[in-house]
Amino acid sequence: MRSRILITLVFALLLLPHIVHAQAGGLNQGGPATEAYYTEVPFEVVRNKLVLLIEIGDKPRRFLLDTGAPMLLSKALSDELHPEVLSVSFTSDANGNTDSLKMVKTPTWSLGEVVFEGVPALVADLGLLGTCFGIDGFIGSNALRQSIIRIDKQRNLLILTSDSAQVPGSPLHQLPLLLDRQSSPFVEVMLGKKYAHPVQVDIGADAFFDLGSPQVARFLKKKRVTLITKGFGSNSMSLFGMEAPVEKYRVKVPAFQLAGTAFSGVVTETSADEESRLGATVLDYGVITLDYRNKVFGFEPYLQDQPIVCDSTRWDVNPMALTGKLQVGTSWVDNELLKSGTEIVSMDGMPLENIDLCEVILHPLLENKTSATLGIRKTDGKVEEVRIYKR
Repeated sequence: MRSRILITLVFALLLLPHIVHAQAGGLNQGGPATEAYYTEVPFEVVRNKLVLLIEIGDKPRRFLLDTGAPMLLSKALSDELHPEVLSVSFTSDANGNTDSLKMVKTPTWSLGEVVFEGVPALVADLGLLGTCFGIDGFIGSNALRQSIIRIDKQRNLLILTSDSAQVPGSPLHQLPLLLDRQSSPFVEVMLGKKYAHPVQVDIGADAFFDLGSPQVARFLKKKRVTLITKGFGSNSMSLFGMEAPVEKYRVKVPAFQLAGTAFSGVVTETSADEESRLGATVLDYGVITLDYRNKVFGFEPYLQDQPIVCDSTRWDVNPMALTGKLQVGTSWVDNELLKSGTEIVSMDGMPLENIDLCEVILHPLLENKTSATLGIRKTDGKVEEVRIYKR
């Protein structure tokens, strides 16, 4: 699989660290230092990201929980700790760009009362992600592959244990859990009554459900999804460069079921990834259990015995941040002013040219809005306003 960090700024103006896929041969090493363990760890939710405190290098550090990634250290933290280098791999990112990536042996670290030893990690410059969220790395699935985790967003609590008996859950809300070569977890969701579709459980991704681009044509033909609109553009910047603008699809899923729970109003857009994903928004609807040890997935809805209604509205454009500016990433409307790559210089009269991007990321300008007026810089340098909507 390809090594990558996918960072997207969606129209909520939220930085999204999606996935790091590594050449997975040496990632599944190390783990908890003891056979039996149990700990409860509070987490902070920052713009739908789960941030945990770990102890490493004799200091508490903020790490993002990302089940779609392996363990990752920021370059700054790696330079400080000088971990043993395990390999330097020539690798490609999500967009086909190539470069080298270092894998190191993480020094001993602890999460709650559980000590981890010898876990391999990738090293990368986290850029705005590290600066804005104040994190030093990711806790990834290769570190958790021998454990059971239970994530309760209502209580902001993570349980980490070796014993499934210490984690509640009903067999009626469970599914088999599959792990890939880097221990990333996969389950099958039901699209309609008969079709089981494999998705990666990626708590580092933001959306409820992202549809992998190779599936969309087949799903439209089979009527597993219905087309809302087509768009064009780029939504993502990967580890070594920007995604090339491509045609994208926004679709509705008429019937979606996860571990016996029905969801309605599910709308998704095709991602740059080949795989479909179940992201962190699922935690708004229930408690997730990832039993890596026994290969079991659990979902316990907060609302029992009734369908869950998702927000199906989406913005006309997906802006993204690039080289310190906001621009149209993907456009879903036929408007010359809203073409992919066009610079956005203002929103509802607020200048954006010199705005602190971290402020925008952590406090989205469009929150609780259904429409906005964008100031667009045209090719001749003049600025023209255009109205966009969340529909």
